[in-house]
Amino acid sequence: MKHICLILILLFSIIYITACESEMEKKTEDAPKTEESMPFDLYEPSQMAALMHAMEADLKKMKATLKAGDVPEFPVSWEGIFHAELTNPSQGDDLFYEKSEQFIDLTIESVEKMKKGSEFNPELYNLIVASCIDCHQSYCPGPIRRIEKLKWKDHAK
Repeated sequence: MKHICLILILLFSIIYITACESEMEKKTEDAPKTEESMPFDLYEPSQMAALMHAMEADLKKMKATLKAGDVPEFPVSWEGIFHAELTNPSQGDDLFYEKSEQFIDLTIESVEKMKKGSEFNPELYNLIVASCIDCHQSYCPGPIRRIEKLKWKDHAK
């Protein structure tokens, strides 16, 4: 009789453990995917976003060049603003391209004035930065604080 009870207890234990394991497997399959189990998706910026990051770097270089007492060149890559794929294509309206053209013209004009001027004027550099801010107030206001940090704060050389 002891043997039969022992066998029955062992049999029920095996059935119970097997049922729990299959239930755990089922819960694991049905569970929502976590960040660890999902493939890592790299952010790929639009052409316009990449150009904006490059423009920020160019403005920092321009500022350093001016602080060193030299005159910067106009970054020709900025003309890509007319052809770069926008992050939000619906923003590519006439006003956007008008502001872009004004920005490019202002930048070229400011660089030319810097080349002709005998005395450095940080306001010319700040006009370029202000033009960036003006456009970003209408389109993509997110980076305005970041752009404002590019301004020439101290007007002494």
